[in-house]
Amino acid sequence: MEDIVARTEERAYVSQDALLKRLKRTEGQVRGIGKMIEGNRDCVSIVIQLKRSRFIDAVVDIEAGWMKELQERYLRAFKGSIGFEVCLSSEVETYSDETLELYFGDVSRADREGRNLAGEQYTRLFQQIGYGSIDETEEEA
Repeated sequence: MEDIVARTEERAYVSQDALLKRLKRTEGQVRGIGKMIEGNRDCVSIVIQLKRSRFIDAVVDIEAGWMKELQERYLRAFKGSIGFEVCLSSEVETYSDETLELYFGDVSRADREGRNLAGEQYTRLFQQIGYGSIDETEEEA
């Protein structure tokens, strides 16, 4: 339980860079919605876009937190991920509404359970290439 509380407190701290990235993303979303309104798009389309933005932001925030945890714990095995949030956001934006909603549900559930899905994926990946764990990979890096 203490681990979950510590992780939550860590994520509560948001750097200035992270806030500026989020603000710029939000500005772009607001401009897009403004264009939808100017183009007389129906309200349903606008509401869908707002909902998608919320899901995308939440998924990116959670997954970026997972990657940060891995980078801080395994300094040699995870040497930075320049542009991770931008790449993930761009990828998630291509998902259908249904896929995005399901993905958001899976990611947020795992986060509530204190799981780090990025860590789980990398563990499987390192095991497939012959390592027993991320720890073992870190020792040999």
